[in-house]
Amino acid sequence: MKKEAVIEYAQSLCGAAWDKPFEGDFDTVVLRHSDTRKWFGIIMNHEGRDILNLKCEPDHSDFLKQQFEGIIEAYHMNKRLWITVILESDVTDDELKRLISHSFMLTDKKKRKNKSK
Repeated sequence: MKKEAVIEYAQSLCGAAWDKPFEGDFDTVVLRHSDTRKWFGIIMNHEGRDILNLKCEPDHSDFLKQQFEGIIEAYHMNKRLWITVILESDVTDDELKRLISHSFMLTDKKKRKNKSK
């Protein structure tokens, strides 16, 4: 999946937004909750490739890293709680959409609070 398709999919999630918050950096895109502004993903260019960092449970991230060459330890994020997906790799579009949706859910304070009630 290309960067533009990732942004388009993320935008389709109810309550999601994206922006380019870093002055002078016109490539990096932050995916966030529109109400809390909390990040659920960041798209960057690293070593000439577009990558996407997403929040993920530690047990699931270990499994994903074994299944896909395009999923590695998080770049510039907590390696226990985040993963890096190399865009346009062996990670299918459907899997990437699931991971984006899951990261969105994991970082949504309102939904997490409702689950604990």
